[in-house]
Amino acid sequence: MSRYTASLPLFEPQGCRGPLCNYYRTLFPIEWEVGCRSSGLRVSVPERTLFNVSTPPGLRWLVSPHDQRFMKAAALHDHLLAQGWDRLTAGAVFAEALRADRVPSPLRLVMWLAVSLYKWR
Repeated sequence: MSRYTASLPLFEPQGCRGPLCNYYRTLFPIEWEVGCRSSGLRVSVPERTLFNVSTPPGLRWLVSPHDQRFMKAAALHDHLLAQGWDRLTAGAVFAEALRADRVPSPLRLVMWLAVSLYKWR
C-alpha cells in the first residue's frame, strides 16, 4: 500500500476564488511514497502549495470540501496534475491517499471517479 512518509501536514484556507471557497495552501511539505513500501518512487508536495478541494454544490452533503480527511489527497492530486501526470494516474494516487486517511471505500470510489473522469477526452 502507498503511504505518507512524514507526519500530518497542516493547511491554511486561502479564501474564495470564484463562486467556491475551497482553496487551501500547504504549510509543510507532504511526502508520499507511491506503490508498495520501499518502492523508491516518492512524490513531494512543496510547502506553500496552493490546491483546492472541488465539490459540486449538490454533493456537499456527501463530500464537504473542508473535511480534513481529503486535504492531503487533494494537495497531492493537484500537485501531480501540475507536474504533468495524466488524470487517471493522478486519480489512482489520489484514491490511495484517501485510503491511507481511512476514507470509506464507497466514498473513495465516488471521489476517484470524479477526479479521474473530470475533463475526460
